Amino acid sequence: MFNKNVPKYEHSIQIPQPIDNDIQPLLDAIESVGAENVSCIIKEPFSIQTNSVIASKEYYDKVRKICDDNDILFIVDEVATGIGRTGEWFGYQRIGMKPDIIVSGKSLTAGYSMLSATLINEKVYDKVSGSYMNMGFTHSPHMSGVFAAIKTIETIKNNNILDHVYDIEDTIKQTFPDSTTVGCYFSQKLNSNKESGEVSRKMYEQGYICSRSVFGDPAVRFLFPNNMPLNMVDTSMKTLRQIIDDYK
Repeated sequence: MFNKNVPKYEHSIQIPQPIDNDIQPLLDAIESVGAENVSCIIKEPFSIQTNSVIASKEYYDKVRKICDDNDILFIVDEVATGIGRTGEWFGYQRIGMKPDIIVSGKSLTAGYSMLSATLINEKVYDKVSGSYMNMGFTHSPHMSGVFAAIKTIETIKNNNILDHVYDIEDTIKQTFPDSTTVGCYFSQKLNSNKESGEVSRKMYEQGYICSRSVFGDPAVRFLFPNNMPLNMVDTSMKTLRQIIDDYK
């Protein structure tokens, strides 16, 4: 969607976020090409781009069974949701997903250096342990990124940041109990894209950068830093609440 020079979905099938945990669209997509032709299923634990629609553990248990039955890899994209953003080290842990491969980045170094990581389970490890990746980049591995990741992990552990993220979630829900909130992620449905645009603009006038969703239901969204003080979270939520109420 961001680069028109890349062939679009040449070897992939996209399906919408599951509604009411309906597994049938995934089954239909697999059947359309044959399970033997599917190498993997890739999923974010939840997507803030789509108003943070979150499927249940029961849904992902079905995905896991489909993968096991058909020898399909289950890959979870943790670039946005990993390293404490949800109150757990990875977002998949909040939902009970059971992936084969996890991809991570961004928060891995708290933004201080470029680094990504791929984590694999024993099943995948047994397949690749006797081989190596015959490729590389000029600056990989770059030790500044490795040291930044180590320090980030130590800081999260030593300062109980994971517990603090749960406190952020609780603080948000005090003002927006009906919101979709997981750790630092907050999304509140509104009535129209016009309303979300106006609310976002008025929040900006108050000194807040509040993004809006146009992919799913109209919504305004926040992604707080893991270590944001609770009083700042509370103030921003109350400001947003007032702006939304005034718009109505």
